[in-house]
Amino acid sequence: MNTRLAIIRSEGKEHLCYREEECFVDVSYPMVTFTKGEDDFEIVKCDHPSMEETFLYQESRLSIVIEMYHNGWPALSLKDPVTHEIYTVLTVNLEDKAAFSLPDRAFVDINNNPDAMEFLLSNKLAEDTGYRR
Repeated sequence: MNTRLAIIRSEGKEHLCYREEECFVDVSYPMVTFTKGEDDFEIVKCDHPSMEETFLYQESRLSIVIEMYHNGWPALSLKDPVTHEIYTVLTVNLEDKAAFSLPDRAFVDINNNPDAMEFLLSNKLAEDTGYRR
C-alpha cells in the first residue's frame, strides 16, 4: 500500500490519478496519463482530511492515510502524526482481480478492528452502504 492519489484537472475535466514515476495515471482509464512539462493540467486541492488533521481512535490521536492496495482497491490506514508509523489498517483487500476502473467501495476490516466502522461513520469519513461480504 504505497500508491498516492491525486485529482488532476485537465481541459475542464477532473481525473482521479495515481502517480507512476514522472506522470499521473487515470485510475478509471489507465491509457490517460498526465506528465509535467508535457501536458497542461493542475493538481486539485481536495477537501478530504489533511495529513495534519487527527482523529481520536482507541484513545490515540491519529491521522488517516488514503492509499491503494497493489491491485488498485482503496486502503485506509491510521498513522501516528508525529512518528508517521502506521497504527492500524482499517480496510482489508478482498478482491482477487485488479480494479480497472475507480472502485466504488472499500472493505472495512471489522475482524481486526471491531470499532473501525463506527469510527469512520462518526467522523464522516465513510458511509455504510449495507454491502457485506
